[in-house]
Amino acid sequence: MAVGAMIELAFAAGYDVQALDELPAAGGAHEFARDGRVVDGGVLIEVFAEHGAWAGLVANAPESVAAAHTAIYSTPSPNMVCVVARGDAYFIDVDAPERWWVLEDSPVVAVRSATAEGLLVLATPRRVVAVGRDGVAWRTPRLAIDGIELAAPTDGELRGIADPRDDAEEFVVDLRTGRHEGGFSFPDQ
Repeated sequence: MAVGAMIELAFAAGYDVQALDELPAAGGAHEFARDGRVVDGGVLIEVFAEHGAWAGLVANAPESVAAAHTAIYSTPSPNMVCVVARGDAYFIDVDAPERWWVLEDSPVVAVRSATAEGLLVLATPRRVVAVGRDGVAWRTPRLAIDGIELAAPTDGELRGIADPRDDAEEFVVDLRTGRHEGGFSFPDQ
């Protein structure tokens, strides 16, 4: 289990959330898993929303890259929480936890809140994805061979480094459109 997962509530949230060490004794817990079952633990959360409180177990992704991220984030939608469990990003409706989805891009290795643009920005080892109030807003094409680092968003842009451990290439992404300059070029795009 991911005890003490980092929590960042940069966006206005209509709920409070905390990471748990164990599930509460009373009542059952919601389970969130990409393939329908929790195999290798996950992040335990308790959510206090307008329509009541509930607990849940968000499944870890299978072990993949050492940089796979685990944390909890508010999102541009005030009733949606994002839980990243070992690289899988789950978006859960806090008022109706049976309504949730998992980002198809994984493993997530970095997350940045672009509050001015209303985007939660997630990076995988190869591309950057932005999630807005209504779901995925844009995806960059592949920017890296195997690794991305992100700076904090500023002035409508997100700067990063593709393949920081090897032949690093800087890139910049326009947060409004997802268009980028820099990074590596790949002929299949």
